[in-house]
Amino acid sequence: MVTPKSEIDSGIEEFISKIDSKKIKKFIEDFLSKHFKLADEVVEHHINILEKNGFQETDIDYIQLQRFIKSAVAHLGMLDLRIKDTLFMKLYNDINALTEFLNKLITQNKAIGHIYKTKFLPQMPAYKELEKQLSMDESRIKQMKAIAQATQNQINALEAKSDKEKYKDEIKSLRAKNVDAIHIAGVLSDRIEEIRKLTSKVERESKELFTSMFKEYLEYYVESLKMIINIKSFYFDKLLWHKAKNSNSIKKFFKDANIKGDYNIKTYMEHYLRNIDSSRVRNSEWHKYIMECLKKLK
Repeated sequence: MVTPKSEIDSGIEEFISKIDSKKIKKFIEDFLSKHFKLADEVVEHHINILEKNGFQETDIDYIQLQRFIKSAVAHLGMLDLRIKDTLFMKLYNDINALTEFLNKLITQNKAIGHIYKTKFLPQMPAYKELEKQLSMDESRIKQMKAIAQATQNQINALEAKSDKEKYKDEIKSLRAKNVDAIHIAGVLSDRIEEIRKLTSKVERESKELFTSMFKEYLEYYVESLKMIINIKSFYFDKLLWHKAKNSNSIKKFFKDANIKGDYNIKTYMEHYLRNIDSSRVRNSEWHKYIMECLKKLK
């Protein structure tokens, strides 16, 4: 007896009902919450600290100044190691760790398409079920084709006998099985084509939304971390030069080097530029970098 087509593809409607834009959006939100869980914890922790201590934002881009500040810390630390006390190093290491975390966050999340394809999509319920059904149907088609081939071979063998009339009922039964197997394989092939269309629809509709939402999440955490690093660097800069102007060794260095002006990164940077020959600097990019930083400080 031929299996009715409706009995085989009745599951299609169930799959279609699961491809809902609201459900897709909710699953994306859940995925992104887990994906950026650590970034969220880091941002929340440090924002709470900043708010608790009343730290304020600054217009100066300290992230751009970081390379030179590191150079200044290394030089001033050699002049007077005592400036690197517990609070100083805690804040300094904190900024460096946050900067490393930020750079890692950006690097690890550049390939959004790869994250979507390898991490998000395989976890998506509707997609998983479609893929599972595809695999089951493909396996059943192979089974039906094997049955069709086996029954046809049996039919051919019986019909080749001289007394085939006595096998009439058996041949009839085998033909029914053969027809049924061929029919089921055909219906399953049609359903596989429909499921593949649904799979493409799920990918098409979810990828665009996923990419858009992923970028929003990433931008929020990147900008939040930059803000945190910038604020902490601003207060670290204040601490650095507060310690510098209270250090006899550093004050002597400023006097001996005839450095005029306040104890701050701008004064130190101007002194540095006055005492280097850019044509002899091995890395001319370093000189250009300092010039750009100084323009912003002015």
